[in-house]
Amino acid sequence: MATNFTPPAESGAPEGWVAPYQVKLATGELVLAPFDEEAIIREHGAASRVDPSLPPPRYAVGTKVACRMRPGDPGEWADGTVVGHHYRPPGVPRHALVAPYQIKLESGELIFAPADNDDTIRKR
Repeated sequence: MATNFTPPAESGAPEGWVAPYQVKLATGELVLAPFDEEAIIREHGAASRVDPSLPPPRYAVGTKVACRMRPGDPGEWADGTVVGHHYRPPGVPRHALVAPYQIKLESGELIFAPADNDDTIRKR
């Protein structure tokens, strides 16, 4: 694992952006951890510090989902994959509410679902 990794210019990352970690997976693939957040990266074998009082999400990490992109717009959905649970954006205080899911859209954009219901996120 490398720390403070600067992605190459052709990666599409914003200029000057530094990933806190580059990790070599068991498959040999190198990936970036975009934030130093418990929901994204933790020491191998470490127990999660996610609040156990939070309800368990309906969809596992890796599940293909469709996400509503505009509240109240029945036709605006985007396809993606669940990449994390109980997501709290960087800079949001620990006591603040967390989103049930972080999703990577097929476009590559990372978003979060603010609620775990069929009006917000559904399995494809």
